[in-house]
Amino acid sequence: SMLTDQDAVITADAIDRLWQTLHENDRIGVVQPLVRDFHDGIYSAGHRYNDYHVCHPITREPTITDRPIRRPSTTLLGTLIRDDLIDEVGLLDERFGIYWESSDLGFRARKRGWDVVLDPRAVAQHDRDLSELDGGELYYVYRNWLLFWAKYAPATARRIRDEYWPTSE
Repeated sequence: SMLTDQDAVITADAIDRLWQTLHENDRIGVVQPLVRDFHDGIYSAGHRYNDYHVCHPITREPTITDRPIRRPSTTLLGTLIRDDLIDEVGLLDERFGIYWESSDLGFRARKRGWDVVLDPRAVAQHDRDLSELDGGELYYVYRNWLLFWAKYAPATARRIRDEYWPTSE
């Protein structure tokens, strides 16, 4: 199965490359192309997590360019997902709507032993810049950040909530 945005562009060659990667290793459950913006910058080379447990797209050129690279999670722009993985862990948690739904899928996949990878040999383009998020979108970014950590690590979610939104005394 393939997931993508309506404003993403992916070529048939890139889809073929992703398909080949997905079928080269039975443990790969999710494979993402390198996603560039229309200015040829990197929109996403997978995700990383910082010390505050915030998910960030990797926006630098990958140092490995000739094979898949394991990631904690990936964006869903032009991403192929193995049907067996969907049967095992489900697709997207609808509570997220937008933002963090791909991190949730990646965590559930990795928890069940699936690999989540970026294949830098396949390239897609996205007509968006991460700096263009508006206030409504930022609401979902931060709301879903807490939802994600409440789902996977309640103590971490409470610590983050208390650090950023302390209760008044």
